[in-house]
Amino acid sequence: MNTKGQFSIVAALFVSVILITTVIITYSAVRNSPVQNQPQFLSAIDETNLAIKQILGFTVGYYGSVLQITGNSSYAKMLATSYLQSGLENIVNMHPEWGTSFIMNGSDPNALDIHTYWFTNSSYSTGNLSIMYDFAGLGMHGLIYKTSCKLAVHIRNTLSGNKIQMMVTKDEDEPLINLGKQNFKFYRYKYSDSTWELVSPSNEPLAFSNRTYLIDTPSGVDPYSYVIQVEDQRGIIVVASSFSRYTCTLAWNDIYN
Repeated sequence: MNTKGQFSIVAALFVSVILITTVIITYSAVRNSPVQNQPQFLSAIDETNLAIKQILGFTVGYYGSVLQITGNSSYAKMLATSYLQSGLENIVNMHPEWGTSFIMNGSDPNALDIHTYWFTNSSYSTGNLSIMYDFAGLGMHGLIYKTSCKLAVHIRNTLSGNKIQMMVTKDEDEPLINLGKQNFKFYRYKYSDSTWELVSPSNEPLAFSNRTYLIDTPSGVDPYSYVIQVEDQRGIIVVASSFSRYTCTLAWNDIYN
C-alpha cells in the first residue's frame, strides 16, 4: 500500500474517533441542560434555541479537529454538516411530544457557515447558523433562529521571564477567562525524529478580567516565535502564532566563480 493510501486510512480512523467522542460529549451536554416541567411555548423555544446554539459550538469544534487532521476544508465542512444534522435529530428525540422538525434555511447561502482564520497573531474559528423549525405538537410553525459562535485569540507581547501575553474571547467578543493550562498547547519541534509535538505550559496561566492571559512558555519553545493551539470547553480550536507574516532573504551562492 502506498504512503498516500496509508495516510487516508489513518486520517479516516482519527476522524472516526473524533466523531464518536464529540457526539458523546455533545449529546451529554444537551441532555443535561436545564429543562422546565411542562414547558409553555416560550420555554420550549428557549430550550430548543439553547440546544441549537450548543450543537453549533460543538460542530465548529468538530470541523476544526477534522481540518487539522486532513487539511481538507470541503471534507471537514461535509462531516461537520452531517454532525450538525445528527445533533438536531437528538434534539427532536428529547421531546417527541413537541413534534419538532428542523429545516435548514435553503434560501440563505449562509445557512451553515463555518470557517477558520489561523496561524496569525489574530486568529479565530467561527460558525453561523440560520435554521427554521416547527413544533407540530404545540401548534407552532415557521420559527426561525439565527445564532453564531466564535473563539478568537489575539497574541500581544512577550514579557520578561518567558511569559507571553494574549487575549482570548468567545461569542460576541465576550471575555473567556476560565481556561486552564490543558486548554493551551504549544507546538514544539522534535529534532530527534523531525516531528512536532503539542506541549502544555508548565504552570497554570494567569487570567485577568480584561480577557488577558499570561502564560509561561515551556522549555524548547521560543517565547518570541511560537505557534500555539487554544481550545475552549466546546472543543472549538484556534491555532495562532506570534507572527503574522514571514520575511525571507534569499542568499545566492556564487557557485560559478
